[in-house]
Amino acid sequence: VIKCTKQTVWMKKDKYLKQAVWINDWEPKDPMVQAKKLKQVWARYYYDGSQAYIAIDAWQYGTAVLQALMTDLGDGLPPLCCYEHSMFADCELDGALPVIYPIRAGGVGTTDPDSDMVRYMETQFAYHNIELLTSNHAAGMEQYKRYHRIKDDHNDYAIYLPYKKTVELVGQIQNLKKQTTDRGVFEKRISNKIQRDSWSALKYACRFAQILERKYLMKAKRKSDWDNALKNKHTTNNPQTGSARNGRLITGRSGGRRFS
Repeated sequence: VIKCTKQTVWMKKDKYLKQAVWINDWEPKDPMVQAKKLKQVWARYYYDGSQAYIAIDAWQYGTAVLQALMTDLGDGLPPLCCYEHSMFADCELDGALPVIYPIRAGGVGTTDPDSDMVRYMETQFAYHNIELLTSNHAAGMEQYKRYHRIKDDHNDYAIYLPYKKTVELVGQIQNLKKQTTDRGVFEKRISNKIQRDSWSALKYACRFAQILERKYLMKAKRKSDWDNALKNKHTTNNPQTGSARNGRLITGRSGGRRFS
């Protein structure tokens, strides 16, 4: 689960701060069972007063889970459907919420090219726009319990698990190396014994965050704060038609040197 927050630094106003606030993984099970578990996690964040989305691998097994999410799961929650109704629109139920982003990762021609996602993740880490949980289990648990005023030890394992999974995620990232070919930039595992499922989940979540950035943040930053100032200066100081700040009429100059 990543939390996206608008940043106040002007140079970063078109990028969210993407913070990993919870991480876990599950073995593949029946798609219906997996969909119910995934929707429960989504509901914890969506019904906490904030908008929440699900980015899901829409190939093979992921497609079956996606389609299960679009059914009535009998959980008292509305059914879900794809963001902007991009897939399976004919299967949508009444009242479905468009919160699923189907990731179609791959090479050229896919909606989510691997090369684009790798480049994006590289720059976001470089500019500190992505934050992970601490890999120090004890410090993370202590801070969490202090913040939430938890004094007993009954739920220690549940608190500990995301920090443990963060260590595994860091190991997965360290096991990757970048390859550049004529078809773009790709990632390759150094050791095939180490999986990259958690890394892929983070990468897919950030892919949708990138889409939201383009939709909501980049348009707002497109015009610089200088635009209005320069526009006003051009209007007020135009030698032919404008007037100076002290109210004196400025007329066109004849003769002498001019600088542009």
